[in-house]
Amino acid sequence: MKVHYRLFRIDGLNIDPLGFNWKNRLAFTNSRLPDKHTATAYVKIPRPFSDPIYRDGFSEHGKDLQESFRLLSIFFACYGLANNQYLPKIDMTGSSGHEIEEDQFSLDNLHFWIGIENPSGYGTMSIEQTMQCLNNTVPLFDKVMKILENKKDHKLDVALIMYYRSAITFESMEAFTDSITALEALYLENANSYKLALRASIFTETDYSMRREIFDGLREAYQKRNDFVHGDDVSLGVIGDYQVSKFIVSSVLKKSLLNYIELAFIGKKKSDIIKYIEDIALGLKR
Repeated sequence: MKVHYRLFRIDGLNIDPLGFNWKNRLAFTNSRLPDKHTATAYVKIPRPFSDPIYRDGFSEHGKDLQESFRLLSIFFACYGLANNQYLPKIDMTGSSGHEIEEDQFSLDNLHFWIGIENPSGYGTMSIEQTMQCLNNTVPLFDKVMKILENKKDHKLDVALIMYYRSAITFESMEAFTDSITALEALYLENANSYKLALRASIFTETDYSMRREIFDGLREAYQKRNDFVHGDDVSLGVIGDYQVSKFIVSSVLKKSLLNYIELAFIGKKKSDIIKYIEDIALGLKR
């Protein structure tokens, strides 16, 4: 059976010459640039280009690109949660697709690379450190993929993608708004700063004084985000305040994701996790 794979350039990933392969669904090579912090990612799509869905134009190709980017973003979000390191960046420029027999999707048979003429200036880790980080990522990524494949009422994929986006951008306001969006995906059904701040503070902190600090910080951060995106305050003169808020939000977001993944992995739906947090607030759980 034929399938195809999508290629992406990855900056900041210093891959071993032997490459890295996750379950024959996602692979990385060093783009024939050893120790240059540039990799090519390969994401397998379980359809050949001859599939009838591709006959009606470019819409399905666009969906494949989005599907591939989604998987890579979730993988690198897990990379960020599992390792205290900078995150590699996905470059969609020049992304392409190639058909292959499904049983041939392996590191020995991936013969296309992206961006080999332009080594990356982003990244400082050695090959050994990079491969260790990738191996550290796999257990968490396995858990996340199991959660997402069960298709319960989670928005965990949204939260992880927003976390990844917030971590790689150099734009302070983009990072800040993406982080708040990630927290909304985990904790809310409808916009409510009180519920978000209360649930996040209870879920991520056991010390009562720290809970109060997180609660107040998140309510303020949520309001700042709303003021910015709704046009009530678009002057970047308060960028220092946003940076302080972002620091609080980023720390809470990481803890939230890790705690949420552990509960979702054992079968808890989003509604179950919210109830679990409410039970802690009521003193019914610790």
